[in-house]
Amino acid sequence: MRILRVFPRRTAFTPKDDLAFIGNPPLDRPEADEIHISCTFTWDKKDHFEKPGRKKVFVAGAETLLKAWSQYYPVVKLGGPAYGDRGRGEFVPGRYIRDGVTFTSRGCNNHCPWCLVEDSLRQLPLVPGNIINDDNFLQNPREHRKIVYEMLHTQSRIEFLGGLQSNLLTEWDVEQLRSLRIYQLFFACDTKGALKALQRVGKMLNGLDRRKARCYVLLAFNGQTISEAIGHLEDVWAAGFMPHAQLYQPPDHWIEYSNEWRELSRRWIRPAVMQTMDGKDFILPHNGGI
Repeated sequence: MRILRVFPRRTAFTPKDDLAFIGNPPLDRPEADEIHISCTFTWDKKDHFEKPGRKKVFVAGAETLLKAWSQYYPVVKLGGPAYGDRGRGEFVPGRYIRDGVTFTSRGCNNHCPWCLVEDSLRQLPLVPGNIINDDNFLQNPREHRKIVYEMLHTQSRIEFLGGLQSNLLTEWDVEQLRSLRIYQLFFACDTKGALKALQRVGKMLNGLDRRKARCYVLLAFNGQTISEAIGHLEDVWAAGFMPHAQLYQPPDHWIEYSNEWRELSRRWIRPAVMQTMDGKDFILPHNGGI
């Protein structure tokens, strides 16, 4: 079956093949048996404007795209995480997410109040790939993680992008990671309470190039101030990680943040900017490494 996939926006994970499209139908439309409109974020269901920079940008919502593509194709389906479809069926590599990205499990048992992941953890049949995008990989049983690590020995430029839970990292996991060709690991430190566990991981990964040790940091949640956010980001940096700032967005609407918040987020999301901050050492002291 020839399936054409449509997305409201392009992200780093959006497929780039000839049957993947962003937004409204182009003039030159390929033949297809079905059109699948995939919507990841709830705020992309409806048309809206965003201001990622100085100018507002119009985003055609998934429901508008459904009407637009239905003018030209008889079978047009709408789904994705924004509509409760979190991959409960078979994971097909390269269909809704670019080649190389794989999920070995879905869901997370934490159910944090700021997180859009609602499902409890479940394992999936292993599909090879070099980018592990599980919601919480370290919550999986050791036997499952072992199978994944063994698969990754056949891969290069390995990334764990889902956000590793710091207090679940074991010395055994570190040993496995050191045996792989790691490009980058993403941990998460969304609250001040999570900092102690992250500092522990920094010591466990002693010698890891900071460019490989990344950390998601939630900003502006639950009344956090700019000064509090800056302090938390600096603490993550001091723990040996390069922060990846993320402004909080609720599931039911889009928050238009002030220029100050957006500038803070941009500064702490770009490695090239952080690389020159305050003349600080960019690479941790070497004592072996991944």
